[in-house]
Amino acid sequence: MFVVRGTLNVGFITSTSNVVYTKTLSQGDIFLFPQGLLRFFYNTGDTTAEVFGVFNNQNPGLQITDYALFGNILPAEVVSKDFCVANLLLSQTPAGYQCKPAARVTANDFYLTGAIRPTTIQPFNISFVPAYGSYLPGINGLQLAGVRIFLGVNGVVPLHSIPRANEIMFVVRGTLNVGFITSTSNVVYTKTLSQGDIFLFPQGLLRFFYNAGDTTAEVFGVFNNQNPGLQITDYALFGNILPAEVVSKVTYLSVADVKGLKRFFGPRTFGA
Repeated sequence: MFVVRGTLNVGFITSTSNVVYTKTLSQGDIFLFPQGLLRFFYNTGDTTAEVFGVFNNQNPGLQITDYALFGNILPAEVVSKDFCVANLLLSQTPAGYQCKPAARVTANDFYLTGAIRPTTIQPFNISFVPAYGSYLPGINGLQLAGVRIFLGVNGVVPLHSIPRANEIMFVVRGTLNVGFITSTSNVVYTKTLSQGDIFLFPQGLLRFFYNAGDTTAEVFGVFNNQNPGLQITDYALFGNILPAEVVSKVTYLSVADVKGLKRFFGPRTFGA
C-alpha cells in the first residue's frame, strides 16, 4: 500500500499467534500486508485519505470479516508461517534472505517511510527510492517489489526493459508520457498520464516514460517479482566493454559516434 495523501492507521494480525503489527502512515509511506492475513486501515486525519494498493494476483479476492460473520445465512446460534521477514544479518541467496527470528519482527519490517532521501541518477534528471530487499525486509519471499521514482522537469526514464516482471505504475503527481514497444511487430503503445492515472507495462518489453510537465513528477511502480531486473538500452549498448568497432557493426552507427557514446555512458553499473 502506498499513501497518496492523508494519514492512516494500518495493521494486520498473524494467523499463528495473533500478533498484531500496526503503524501510522503519512503521505509517501509504504506498508506491506502479507497474503491471507486479517488486516485493517482507517483514516486518522481530518481530510480525505487516498491509498494505492497493488496485489500480485489478478484475482486477489476479498473477504470482509463483518460480512463473513454476520452477513451469512447461518443461524445466530452457530456463529503455518505467515511471512519470512528478511534476516539482514545473513547473506542474501538467489531465493532471497533467510527468515528473521519471529521474536525480532516488528511493524517496521513491513514499513518504508516516505521521508527517505532518493538516489539521484544522472544524466536523466531522475531519482528513486527502492521498496524491496533491505529497504523493506517484510517483502522477502512474497514475489513483490516496488519503487518510487521522481522525475525533474525534462526528466526521463530512458528505453529499458524489466526482464522478470510485469509492472503497474501509479502517477502520484505530475504529467508523464509513457509507452512500450511489442516484441513481435514493434507496435508502440503510448499514453499521456496525469495524477491518479495507472498504466501497465507487460513483462520484458522495452518501455519508457518522461516528464511532460513543468513541475516534478512522481510515480510509484510495483512488480510481481522480488527480483524484477532492469536493463537500460543506452547502458547495454554503450556501457559495455565491447570494442567500438563491434558496436558500430551491430548498430549501424559510425565508430566515432559509438566512441562518443561510450565515453558518455560507460562502462559502469547503472546507478553506481
